[in-house]
Amino acid sequence: MNWDKALKEVQVDLATIAQIRQLESIRPGVLGQLVSVFERSAATALARIRQSVREGDAEQLRLTLHSLKGTAGSLGARRLSALVAVFEAEVQASETSEDSARLSALADGLQHEFWQVFPQLQELGRQTGP
Repeated sequence: MNWDKALKEVQVDLATIAQIRQLESIRPGVLGQLVSVFERSAATALARIRQSVREGDAEQLRLTLHSLKGTAGSLGARRLSALVAVFEAEVQASETSEDSARLSALADGLQHEFWQVFPQLQELGRQTGP
């Protein structure tokens, strides 16, 4: 998958949100709690991604991207997860220190997508019911 194709993914997978909401009967507010945790973990991951790109730390970059991809996908942020997967593949195929401008641009794209999807997830987390 490439960046342009990843951008065509749905932003939020409502089927995943519905699955999480099924847990509300045994743990009320679970979606909202997960969104809050996602905000903190994604913010940390995005900062770590930028730092890894600056420092040319390919291993830390790969680990952080992989973690963010899974977290985003688990919460239904399908487009963000797809974009992270593209970034992850780019890191696997490149020399981090030689491609820092390209990787910085990809980090900017992830940051932008996060701030697009996060308010939607917050709103879904505030809603109750299926």
